[in-house]
Amino acid sequence: QVWLLDGDVGRALEIAAGARPEQVVIYVGALDDWSRLGKDFDDAVPASVSTEELAARVRSRQHDRQTEPRSRLLRMLAHDLNNPLTAIRLLSEMLVYEVTGDETRQDLQDILEASDLAAALVESVSAYAKLGLADRNRPQTVDLGAILAETTRRPCLTKSVEYDAPRMPITLRGDSNAIKQAVLDLLLNARRLSEGKHPVQVTLEVKADSAQVAARTRLVEAYAGLDSLRHPHGSTPLRDARTPVSPTGLAHAEQLANSMGGQLDIVVADRIVTFALELPLSR
Repeated sequence: QVWLLDGDVGRALEIAAGARPEQVVIYVGALDDWSRLGKDFDDAVPASVSTEELAARVRSRQHDRQTEPRSRLLRMLAHDLNNPLTAIRLLSEMLVYEVTGDETRQDLQDILEASDLAAALVESVSAYAKLGLADRNRPQTVDLGAILAETTRRPCLTKSVEYDAPRMPITLRGDSNAIKQAVLDLLLNARRLSEGKHPVQVTLEVKADSAQVAARTRLVEAYAGLDSLRHPHGSTPLRDARTPVSPTGLAHAEQLANSMGGQLDIVVADRIVTFALELPLSR
């Protein structure tokens, strides 16, 4: 249901306060300060708006209203799942150095790797749930080399990734958590596509005005359509075709690259796939 309110702002605010969460409320009319409408309104448009534009705005807000609760639920689920997974990972890290016997130690290492992989997937789901939402984090100076070194040392990646960390800081201006997640998604997808049969070679290259993180591995089969990983639901047809990619794909990395003025390249040649994330250096 959609409410289109106009006329007196005070009266419109009273009516909007009684709307149910699933309803879309739009103010139509002249208003000097649109912020006066507050959180009870989904949109505000001038009285001169055309019928076609108003209909388009209504459809857009209806879509937002349908997807936002789903996104919020996914974020809550990811948060709640991450707590026990973190506990499992920390306990495994402590116990692996205290137990005796190679077999028991290896079992704990396997538990640590599996729990960290689950945690990494949960982190990807959390980032996926935030796609399209306004970014409220302020840009900060981050060391891309340090982020990459930290990510490649994760238990779920250390066995499958080959990487030599740079000896000097490589600084960017951006959201540190968002950059970490984009790098993680690159490596997770490369790891899945290698199917444990080939290493993932990770490089960090500094260019004139940018830095590029690349994850490269050999495909077991000649998988097609990998470029769709950059789209929000692009992994679904790939998984239906039995292509081993992460469910969240590279949609977060694509969004990050666009927001920072960088680019994400997905190149497949001679059964070698390369995911390359290029981001501008700080100035």
